[in-house]
Amino acid sequence: MSALATANSGVLTTDASGVPSIDTTNFVRQTTGMQVKGNNTNTAPPSGFIGQQIVSTVASGSAVSLSGTVTATSITSISLTAGIWDVSCLGCFNLNGSSVVSAQISINSSVANGTAGNNNCSIFLGAAGLYDGMASIPSYRVTLSGTTTYFLVMWASYTVANPKGYGRLSATRVG
Repeated sequence: MSALATANSGVLTTDASGVPSIDTTNFVRQTTGMQVKGNNTNTAPPSGFIGQQIVSTVASGSAVSLSGTVTATSITSISLTAGIWDVSCLGCFNLNGSSVVSAQISINSSVANGTAGNNNCSIFLGAAGLYDGMASIPSYRVTLSGTTTYFLVMWASYTVANPKGYGRLSATRVG
């Protein structure tokens, strides 16, 4: 093996056959940090790396019946490991013939918290119907020191038939 050529501000890398070299093209060193080029293939970042995504989706055909009027119901959950995550959701209500006065979705680390906290969204769905209503919570950042489960929680104030909930809960590792 021969000596590597010198290079300033480079990263040690290897080619497909294992030959080492210093890469100075896939990132830019700055005085306040560095920019790193993202993956330019169609593979997702592995677990533990920035960009990792965890997603749980409940399709409309598998909608979950809400537990009771103004009772928090878990629609789905995801387990996040230690790190910094951006968490978001889209919650959809299938009125199922019910008369809904109001409805809320939230992202919580406990179903018992219902829609308490700053990460909730309320919607007004109006009179009885068979249509769907939806609300979303844009991404917000959580910093975790250990594994924590987050739930997409929904509740509605309604009469007549039980509305159902479905949607998507997702998180992207940012640190």
